[in-house]
Amino acid sequence: MDLKLNIPIKNGDEIYTISKCKIQKLYVTKVEFNELIKDPYNDVSNSINVIADSYNDGVNFCEFKVRLSMCFLSKEDLIKQL
Repeated sequence: MDLKLNIPIKNGDEIYTISKCKIQKLYVTKVEFNELIKDPYNDVSNSINVIADSYNDGVNFCEFKVRLSMCFLSKEDLIKQL
């Protein structure tokens, strides 16, 4: 069985998440699987981690690991979920 997932983000995208009660803008550097996906027809966003950097300037680096279910493509989408 071939499993194809459509992950809405890719390397270099800006994402927004909540960290320490603040909205934080991050830049995606990598997407990885956290665990084996047992049932691909259920929501798998909790099994996928996004590795992101908060600077994206090539000099400074502060890496975060965030579940895909906690990432939003715009600040407005994140605020709607609050």
